[in-house]
Formats: sequence, C-alpha cells, structure tokens
Amino acid sequence: MNFNLPLFITNYDFNDVASSAWLPSSLEYQFDCALPGEDANNIILSADQYYSGELDWFSFDVNKVETIEGLSGASDGNDMLNVKDQLLSVIPVEAKFAGAPNSRWWQFENGKVDLGNINAQTTDLSKLIFTEYALMYNTDWLLVPYRVPVGTLCEIKGIIVTDVFGQQFFVKSATQGLTDNWAGWGIYNLSTINPDGARNTPTDTRLLVLPNVVKNLESEPYEEVYFVRDEMTNSIWAIEAHLPDELGNSIDGNNNSKAFADALKQLDTTSEANGIDVNAMFRYTLANTVPENWIPFIPVNIDETNRQTKLHQASMPRLFNNEFTHVRPVTQLLREGIDDNDVQSLPYFINEEEVPRAGAQLSATFQRTRWYNGRIVNWYGYRKQVGRGEGSSGLAYDKVDAIRK
Repeated sequence: MNFNLPLFITNYDFNDVASSAWLPSSLEYQFDCALPGEDANNIILSADQYYSGELDWFSFDVNKVETIEGLSGASDGNDMLNVKDQLLSVIPVEAKFAGAPNSRWWQFENGKVDLGNINAQTTDLSKLIFTEYALMYNTDWLLVPYRVPVGTLCEIKGIIVTDVFGQQFFVKSATQGLTDNWAGWGIYNLSTINPDGARNTPTDTRLLVLPNVVKNLESEPYEEVYFVRDEMTNSIWAIEAHLPDELGNSIDGNNNSKAFADALKQLDTTSEANGIDVNAMFRYTLANTVPENWIPFIPVNIDETNRQTKLHQASMPRLFNNEFTHVRPVTQLLREGIDDNDVQSLPYFINEEEVPRAGAQLSATFQRTRWYNGRIVNWYGYRKQVGRGEGSSGLAYDKVDAIRK
C-alpha cells in the first residue's frame, strides 16, 4: 500500500521570521508534514531535531496528534493526494552475492572467496553479522524487486506464499514494529510520538521515500558562527567568523572587527592619557574588552524553583567619545529579537544543552538544485555541526599594569 506524499517548497523570506521553520532556541529546524491516510485522517510526520542539512527518512517520526484541518485523505481528482492499493504477484529469487554458499547440495562453490578466513574481533559487529548471515542464513533470504515511487509512504500489509502443493500462507512482518520484543531487529522503521510528546513502541514499519535530490550546489558560508565555552568567565561566546557584506558575499569577521576597532580608535576625540598622573608607576584597569565579533551568552535560571538554566544573549559595552553603547551581532543567526535600530526588544535564549563542551558551529549557505522535471530550486538554509572545543576570550577585571619601572 502506498500513501502518496505531496512535496511543498517554501521560499524563505529574510524579513519574515515566521515563514521559517528554524527554531532559534534549539539551533535546529522543527516542522511537520501531513499526508492522507486510509480512514480519511491525516498522517503527521514530525521532524523536531533537524539540523544536519541532509533530510532523509530517519529525520522524521510518526506523530500521533489530532487531524490537521484542511487536508483530507479523500480523493479530489489529484493523484498526488490519493491512497493507492496494489497487489503484486512475482516469483522471488534468492539473494545472491559473490562467494555465497550454494543452496543445493553436491555443488562446488567459488574458491576465490574464503568466508572462513575472515579475521573479526569482538568489536567488529558489522563484520560478525555479515559473516553469520553469509554462512548460515543466506539461503533464507529472497529478493522481490519493487519500485517505490518518490515521495511516498509505503506499507506492506503481508505476503501470501503459494507452495508447490498449491497451498497459500499469509506471512506478516516479524520486525519489532508489530511486537513488544525489544530485541527484534528492523530497518527503515519510524519512531512514533504520543500526543504528550513521549516516544513509545511499537514503531512504524512503513517505508518513507522522500523526494530528495542527488546533488546540489552550495555556496561558501554566507554567515558562520562558532559557539565556544569559556570556563574562565563562566560564559559562552558566539564568535561571528563570517559576516554578510550586503553584496551576496561574506567577509572575515575577525578582520572586520579589528578594522572597525582601529577606525573607532582614530575617530575617538578623547585622549587616553587624560586624568593619568605622569609620575604614576601602575595603571588600574577596571575591565578590558574583547573583539566586537564575540557575542556573550550568560547562563540564567529559568525558574526560581528549579536549577534548570538557559543561555541568555548579552552584549559587551562599546566606549566611544566617553559614551557607552551596546555591541550587537551582525549575522541574522544571532539577531533574534533585535530590531533595525539595534534595540533588543525581546530577549534571546538558547537551551544550554545545544552548546556542549566541544562547542557548536552554525553556518548559513545558499543552495541550488534541479528537480527531476528540470525546474530549478533555490533556498537559503542553516546547518549545525560539532565545534572545535573550548576557547578563551581573554576578558579580565581589576587589572593592574606597570607603566614604568
């Protein structure tokens, strides 16, 4: 049985945050897909933790929520929204591979493949599983070719086997999706989510074939941010490594921050030596500064009744002409809740578990591909990867330096 899944493509609007499936607090995407079922109810597929940039069947879970209004499983003349049943009658063949033992007796096997000479350690699970299958169970597997259309959710309700005596037997699936046996094994199974958000068993044994592209063109990072943990300051820093230049390209965030700091220093009309005694031997500094592409995130308590914390985006002060202003991020990845006047109208929180000890790396790129009908599709997407470890901002307070000896 095939459940056809229509493909929806949404163009991202930079000025409309609501049109994006990006979840800023989790640094990942979260979206649902709906398709019609047999009983006129919708099948909901949820991807609540998608961030890798490669969407496939393992990114989705079957969500047991209420039916979404506006989508029905009834036929409306469009084949892309119909539920189809198909009965296939074939003669299965044995699953063969090079060096497989023969299924019939009194036959010489290929001596070029020596399965008994495999050197497998106790940790080589994949090699041990393949060896056991090749030597003991290879004759128990049959191959039935069937082409599953792209963009469908396919379910095999059962197989009717007709033996040489003409008797027919109905065989159901033996995977863990239809039993409570936790040791059962199955592939391409989808997890199920209850309405309360808890995952339960049995899993869904239907096969999801997404309309993926084989290859796409991807630009260099238009925006790139590194999240690092700084144990000395007990904070997390978001380092803007690549910034947009408003011309479709990106510039280095470190070089831009250094050039901007040098320009401010030249334009500052106040003298650093004002108010300093020329005979002083030491200089006291209340606090130093960090590059402007380092945006701090401070851990704060969510609720006074528990110890759970989140990362709250803060800002470093900028001193120019004896006036302090806030240092705001430049990338759209970090400008959550900041308006065009650099005013933080809404606070920005990130879940603490999203930035592990190794840190995190966020990148935004333009991507382009061609669909099977020749249509060109362009989009702008985010991707999260593991960072490069901890870092140190060099931020220090109450510093005393010797002016002269």
